[in-house]
Amino acid sequence: MTREPPTPDGPPAPDAPAGPDTPGAEPAVTVEGEGALARLRLPAGSAVDVDLDTLTELARAVQVAVDDAVLAALRSALDEALATPADIDRVIAEASPPVDGRDGWLEWERGCEPCPAGSMCNVPDAQMRVDHYNRIAYIRVTGGEPVATLHPPTAGEDGRDVRGRVERATPGRPCAIQLGAGLGLKGGRVVPELDGVLELANNRLSVSRHFDVPGWIDFSTGNVDFDGTVTVGAGVRDRFRVTTSEALVISGPVESARLECGGNFSAPVGMAGRDHGELHVGGDAEVGYLNFVRGEIAGTLRVEKELVNCRLHVGGDLLADNATILGGDCQVIGMVNVATLGNARGRKTTLVIGLTAERLRLERLARRLEAQLAALPEQAADRPRVRRHRSRPGKRDQINTRLAWCRTEMERLAALPPPVETPDRPPLRVVRALHPGVRILLGEYDLELDRTQTGPLEILERDGGPPVLRGASGVTTPLADVARIRRRDDG
Repeated sequence: MTREPPTPDGPPAPDAPAGPDTPGAEPAVTVEGEGALARLRLPAGSAVDVDLDTLTELARAVQVAVDDAVLAALRSALDEALATPADIDRVIAEASPPVDGRDGWLEWERGCEPCPAGSMCNVPDAQMRVDHYNRIAYIRVTGGEPVATLHPPTAGEDGRDVRGRVERATPGRPCAIQLGAGLGLKGGRVVPELDGVLELANNRLSVSRHFDVPGWIDFSTGNVDFDGTVTVGAGVRDRFRVTTSEALVISGPVESARLECGGNFSAPVGMAGRDHGELHVGGDAEVGYLNFVRGEIAGTLRVEKELVNCRLHVGGDLLADNATILGGDCQVIGMVNVATLGNARGRKTTLVIGLTAERLRLERLARRLEAQLAALPEQAADRPRVRRHRSRPGKRDQINTRLAWCRTEMERLAALPPPVETPDRPPLRVVRALHPGVRILLGEYDLELDRTQTGPLEILERDGGPPVLRGASGVTTPLADVARIRRRDDG
């Protein structure tokens, strides 16, 4: 606070009584506390010799700023002194301290205040029923919907002491939180310019299309459904879901979770689905391993270690040059590079390669579903089967749903250009070993090896005939020598 300079009339008088030489015998006005208050003392019986003008002069003698309030206090004290024989000791003026201005601040809309680190946001009271998987520990905002009101700083109010000297108030400072990327100010309202996550870091508020989870996706975060890119510093726990419209990067292990991203996917450790894990990727995917996972990858799938008991549809290539594919059922539209396919114990492993093979598989599935639909009325008419059929309501709807999916997939495949086989892009390349028990559907042919074939080797399609095997020497041999081959029924 600052203090006004002395008035031109001279320096303020000392804090001493104004009156006769004998304080206490005559009326006196004193100033205390460096101008904090002014006090009037009227000894008993002294009021008969003074009037309001006299008391006013006493106050002005010690430089008290006499205003209407001081005059009223002097008059009240004088009236009381005339009415009572007792001494009067009355405060006639008090300083008004300065009121400092308030700093600018943000008034948050309900549910929009960013939560402190390590705390939970938007969580119902403990007494309420809580879906712990759907807790939210981040603030997702929608473009155009205000998140806060920005209040400007206030100037404050200056103070004055009893002598009228001004004590300046400290004005408020602008809001410490600055608006960053993705936010605008409209009529004092803070409005996001895009959908995203509201972030507050180093007193800078912004909206980001990149949601960074430094730890696990678990009960501390809940499921994540985000329009943008998501990065997870640790991993994803059982039964949690992560859905993002763009890329998804997970640095740690993924348990039996459901993952869906519209862009590329990266999980360098891998995913252990335990038959419940799902992976749906709109772009390319790179993983350490996938165990017991089902889903689809629209682009290329790169696997570093292993692919075990998975049911996957890959729209591009499956590149697993250092990995093992063991068990499960994978449909790959592009080429397949793998280190080891199957194992020496003959684990059943199915690999569907290419557009033709996938089209035939879908056509066969569609025919089977159509036959099931045609059989439903006959089952309903058969009395012994009625009860069993009625125990599974919605069977017709389930079949129709799968049939519609098959037809949609066949239409999609029909619109794709067939991949061109070149010496650098054989349908299947195996680096180490191709084991019995592996079933390969390639083009119009269905083949299964009788014995282990060591790599490197390639299986190639041949115009007008079954696929052939090409070894490291470059010499091709009929697959019929080492595998059971049959032509798939295209009708």
